[in-house]
Amino acid sequence: ELWTSRHNGGNRWMMEVYEEDIIGFNRESEGLWQALQSQSPELFNNTSLRQGIVRTYATEEQWKNAILKETQIGALVRIISPEQLCSEQPALLPSVMTGGIVGAIEVKGFSLGVHDLACNLLRALESRGATLRFDTEAIAFERSGEEISGIQVADGILRGDHYVVCPGAYGERLMADLGIENQIHSVLG
Repeated sequence: ELWTSRHNGGNRWMMEVYEEDIIGFNRESEGLWQALQSQSPELFNNTSLRQGIVRTYATEEQWKNAILKETQIGALVRIISPEQLCSEQPALLPSVMTGGIVGAIEVKGFSLGVHDLACNLLRALESRGATLRFDTEAIAFERSGEEISGIQVADGILRGDHYVVCPGAYGERLMADLGIENQIHSVLG
């Protein structure tokens, strides 16, 4: 709730910085996602993967602004009229007919069931020998010189060849220990 209030209460300049960052991350990751889909299609099994994202708008102004903005960033695939939208997405017909949706666009990207993707990824990692521990608080990093040699948790030290730590929104202490505080972005969208 604190994050939401900070995000919604932010100044316009900061919101534009976040938006530019998100657009940059999306552009940077596009090729990585395409490579992953090509090299490991099994990760996307039963995820309801759908290429292209359809966005709907409740006012002419929102629709026109979105067309302009998505065109400027090179993400616009096509403009969808209300008639086309009703034909392609019949479930939206009542919203179009009552004026709740005045238009739509399709933009670059894809959608999928992220929980299904995560389950597929976890199974793939475990099948390749990864050990996964959930609900385990990382307290500190143990070092051997500059290298991380373990992660201190409540019941001891975890050791491995590689580590992935998900600090969440409140992992400032761990991030500071790595010297990367303020380099982790919140998830938007």
